[in-house]
Amino acid sequence: MYVLESLNQAPPHDRHISDSTRVDVLNRDGHACRKCHWKYTDAHAGDPRKLLELHHLDHHATGGTNDTVNLITLCNVHHDELHAKHMDKAAALAWVA
Repeated sequence: MYVLESLNQAPPHDRHISDSTRVDVLNRDGHACRKCHWKYTDAHAGDPRKLLELHHLDHHATGGTNDTVNLITLCNVHHDELHAKHMDKAAALAWVA
């Protein structure tokens, strides 16, 4: 059983990134992590990097768009690391440079 603390719900937001935008971002970033340059073809047993993910530079939860200019490609390891560091857009771009 779940008990709601409040009837207020977060406003709806769309995390769906269109296929064409996803392809554009992956192509722009060379189908590689912007931090470590890992690609699917680099995968090997024991490597924790398994996926390429798109990261919102201006966080989606605070109004960041699903536009190509607001997305970068990161491997799952660096995507998790970036979120753990709570970086804003400028810091994230400097970190992947």
